[in-house]
Amino acid sequence: MTLRNEAALDFLRTRRSRPAKTLTKPAPSRDQLIEILEAGTRVPDHGKLEPWRLKVLEKPTLEKIAGAAKKYCESINCEEAVTAKALKQFEDGELGVLVIEVQKPSEKIPDIEQTIIDTVHESRVKYNYVFTTGGIGPTHDDITAESISKAFNIEYGFHKEAFAILEKYYEPGNFNDGRQKMAKMPVTANLILNPSSGAPGFYVENVFSLPGVPSILKAMIGGLNNVLVGGDPILSKTINLRTYESEIASSLTNVQDNNKDVEIGSYPFFRQGKLGVSIVLRSKHQDKIDLCNSLILEFVKAKNIEVVELE
Repeated sequence: MTLRNEAALDFLRTRRSRPAKTLTKPAPSRDQLIEILEAGTRVPDHGKLEPWRLKVLEKPTLEKIAGAAKKYCESINCEEAVTAKALKQFEDGELGVLVIEVQKPSEKIPDIEQTIIDTVHESRVKYNYVFTTGGIGPTHDDITAESISKAFNIEYGFHKEAFAILEKYYEPGNFNDGRQKMAKMPVTANLILNPSSGAPGFYVENVFSLPGVPSILKAMIGGLNNVLVGGDPILSKTINLRTYESEIASSLTNVQDNNKDVEIGSYPFFRQGKLGVSIVLRSKHQDKIDLCNSLILEFVKAKNIEVVELE
């Protein structure tokens, strides 16, 4: 958005829900209501698989529903006042909206606590390693960490080391309740350090919980090479710079091209109101990491780029 739309902002600030009894004629037309519903449901579901389909009901259909409701009330001996109230919403209505749940098979795991717990139990026995992505952030519906705590019967709360990392990452006064929530996880979990945005992931036994943002996940996954069984230990070194990726891209590519035995990744971060880049070096050979580190610091110094400490 490049222009500030005051009318749209004013609408969003002042909109209110209204009880059904305050809605009077004339009702919107079918086409108008469909347009309203399309606008109201046009939001990303972030893979939560909310399986809803909406159907507009006009007056003749509402009258049929009223007749069916009356028969049902009579069959269960409803009080007259209860029956009248049930029928009134259909008899007085001009338009209605029917919400239909549509079950669709999917490989994604929805944000339902018991489903997450059951999936973790099943998967950690079936597979050597289980990875979860997303659901460990600061919002109310990020329930993965708490669900995994329950799956392992471990207390869910503030992880002391994670809390200390985040408290140091944010400026004084900016470590609010939402950001503190990112330090809540199984209290005895092992941490997966995050060179990009500060908030650590965690793992318990063979279950690894990582963020859903691909670039942040990529920055963190390399740190597990020493944990995952499968080869020689991978060593790593992180250099944090107060710069932009575009400013160092050419120089970094030159270092990478001449040092094929070292994996070099660059990951943007945002801290204290300023952008920066974390350069992560990974290799089986410490001497080769040290060489790349020296080459990078050499061009960093030449470009007068600030090296910052995020730990």
